[in-house]
Amino acid sequence: MKFFLHHHEDHSGNASAISNYYNVKVYGHGITADKMEKTFTIKPYQLYTWGKSGRVSVSPLPSVIETAKYKLTPVHTPGHSRDHMVYFEKNHGWLFSGDLYLGEKIKYFRSDEIFKDQIDSIKMILEYDFDALFCAHNPVPERGKARLEKKLLFLEELYGKVKSLHLKGYSEKAIVKALGNEKDKLVKFVTLGNVSFAQMVRSALKS
Repeated sequence: MKFFLHHHEDHSGNASAISNYYNVKVYGHGITADKMEKTFTIKPYQLYTWGKSGRVSVSPLPSVIETAKYKLTPVHTPGHSRDHMVYFEKNHGWLFSGDLYLGEKIKYFRSDEIFKDQIDSIKMILEYDFDALFCAHNPVPERGKARLEKKLLFLEELYGKVKSLHLKGYSEKAIVKALGNEKDKLVKFVTLGNVSFAQMVRSALKS
């Protein structure tokens, strides 16, 4: 069995090949199924870096995933994407977090990320009892919950700063200049602005 975290090509790129080669079923959120069973447009930088995901049939997720040793609970955590999922292993205190964490102080958003949903999803998942945070980008085998709490604090503080400047009459561009730095210049250039600190500010303003 294969279980999707979300449809983004860096997570879904090999799903079709794995499903065909090993003859295994693929499971995911309904939005993931809709994306993967058809075809979705990606940006040039995504195509160059990861390639286009092949089509694959995606079955609905069960309420609990049981193996001989483990029991995983799928949890919908929108924000990074509308179909984002994490998987919680209660008996071992594990959270397979997908892109929910990434780091305590992230520097930029994709254009499709939703600030408020990320905050709400993190708050919700912090109600679960876990210690290990399995994140492919930045794994935290111990005290992972505390690290995720720090990310929540960072996002809430950033949201507060954006809101404060907005109420003072700052434009989006002025807020980005006041709060941002030059660390996202390369990423912004390569992605043609699809990934940037400005996208974080824009999403916060929409929230």
